[in-house]
Amino acid sequence: ASHPDKMTRSVCSGTLMCSWRCAAMKSLHALGIRQKLALMVAVPLLGLLVLAGATVLQLRQQVQAMDQLYVLAELATTTSTMVHETQKERGATGVFLGSKGATFKAELAAQRADSDKRIAAYNQLLARFDASRYGPEFVSGLKIATDKLAAIKAHRQAVDALSVTVAAGIGYYTELHVVMLDVIGQIAVAGAAVGYAVQ
Repeated sequence: ASHPDKMTRSVCSGTLMCSWRCAAMKSLHALGIRQKLALMVAVPLLGLLVLAGATVLQLRQQVQAMDQLYVLAELATTTSTMVHETQKERGATGVFLGSKGATFKAELAAQRADSDKRIAAYNQLLARFDASRYGPEFVSGLKIATDKLAAIKAHRQAVDALSVTVAAGIGYYTELHVVMLDVIGQIAVAGAAVGYAVQ
């Protein structure tokens, strides 16, 4: 059997709903023709505005994601190009040290100039790149690579002074390229995450 309190609440709820509907119908009937027409237009228009707002928000998120993907692609390309030039510098350094400075001095100097152009482009890009938005692991990996790159000037001086072995001379570049390629790998992961977020 139904509990009296539940039945009472059900009756009261139905009564209140009926009273609300009746009041709403009376208010609607009391409106003039223009007011009714305005109300008929306003309701779907409000729905369209809500839908348009949601669409604009989604488009804005997509544009922001595309901007992030562009910057990540630019960083990957710039890093890869810089690695390519310093790889050639690695080879020239090996020849120079192998000859104890007797050969390849001019070629090494020319290659360093090419490397410096790519390093400058890399550093300029980093100056406006916000790595923190891609997580602490990305920030850490990028810092390791950038710190390693910053040591290139001192390494070149040691090479010019013939104070390093051939193995150590080219070993620096090998280590540099390992951490830079790791950055490129992290860029690919970050780009995939950004692309997935806007699907």
